Amino acid sequence: MQEDYLQFLWQNKKVIPNQLFLVDGRELIIEDVGWLNSFSGPDFFNGSVIIDGIKWSGNIEIHINSSDWYNHKHHLDRSYDNVVLHVVLKHDKEVNVQGRTLPTLELQNHIEYNHYESYLKLHKSLGEIPCHKSISSVSNEVFQKQLDISFFQRLQNKALDLFGNDKSNHPKEILFAALIQAIGGKVNKHPFQELSKRLNFRIIEQIKWNQNLLEALFFGISGFLSLPIEDAYQKQLHMDWQFLKHKYKLSEMQVSTWKFGGVRPPNFPSFRIAQLVILVKNWNFLISEDSSSDMVLENLKQSLQLPDKHIYWSYHYSFGKISKQHLFKLSKPTKELLIINGILPYLVYLHQTTEKMGYLDLVEELAEILTAEKNSITKKFSSHGVKFSNAKSTQGALELYDSLCKNKNCLRCEIGGYLLG
Repeated sequence: MQEDYLQFLWQNKKVIPNQLFLVDGRELIIEDVGWLNSFSGPDFFNGSVIIDGIKWSGNIEIHINSSDWYNHKHHLDRSYDNVVLHVVLKHDKEVNVQGRTLPTLELQNHIEYNHYESYLKLHKSLGEIPCHKSISSVSNEVFQKQLDISFFQRLQNKALDLFGNDKSNHPKEILFAALIQAIGGKVNKHPFQELSKRLNFRIIEQIKWNQNLLEALFFGISGFLSLPIEDAYQKQLHMDWQFLKHKYKLSEMQVSTWKFGGVRPPNFPSFRIAQLVILVKNWNFLISEDSSSDMVLENLKQSLQLPDKHIYWSYHYSFGKISKQHLFKLSKPTKELLIINGILPYLVYLHQTTEKMGYLDLVEELAEILTAEKNSITKKFSSHGVKFSNAKSTQGALELYDSLCKNKNCLRCEIGGYLLG
């Protein structure tokens, strides 16, 4: 048996009969199991128990054996001094904290082992989605609750990435960083993150009027202008980059960090950077916490609109390699991905920095309007009868799979909890 299973039982109050007694015989009443701590320190904070009529408030620690207190070095960590109850599967050693014997509750006679067998069956499932055989029996209310939790967790994680770009506190700089990181997709996510950190917003504002200089700045910093010169367009960019590099004392990335293998030509990083330059040059997106979702989408429609043709990039996907003529503008799916992976995390960032709830409301409204995504992960759920109605549900499913399903962390999932009963 593992500690996370005991934590699940404790958190969900599944081991609390009418009468409980500590290992020393004293009567125990659980008033509040506390709230689960996902970081270092005691397992549950702010619990409340009554021992022989005296109320104790503090933290609660869970272990398989009481001797694990010493095995885990808790006796050397002062953050465990306020533990008021030690909950263990088996009591094999008395624990002393600051000169007092730690009250201990032993669980091995209170566990329903049929329930534990059900958990093991779920945990040992060979399916990529552990509950795939039972997921159709889960109520829509429970499923949607977990998707909502996972949806906001996913956006919060993406918003955290933007804090690394928070150099000047200028909202527009953070917004551009969000767009730059979003346009790279999964394969080139990290190189685009590096590009966003190297670009200087002040320089962009100074040269934005000159598209040639702006292209030279983006392609120069990304390292593409260190490649052998193939044509007149690349030669001009190289000359402009040398000027900018010297004037602003800039450095470039290693061009080898960009990935082309397994990527369709419209998603080549060179082509995406060319599109990004025009987005930044013409960007005119304004937003406030009281903006309506319809207003925001209309504004984004204008800001994400690129010309159909580019003098060079309508005939190239990478430098020096001529291709069949193609559209330069962003496709509708790409625009929606930029909103999902760029604009929505930016709105969460604004909420976190301003504490204005209107931004979170807007995030939810936009996600419910946007089209449900189709990818390998959503197909896994769909194959088991799950239906997605919008981007909010599919983004939630992606996070659910990445953070819980892949790790078989069913005990932290509303769906797993529902199935275990």
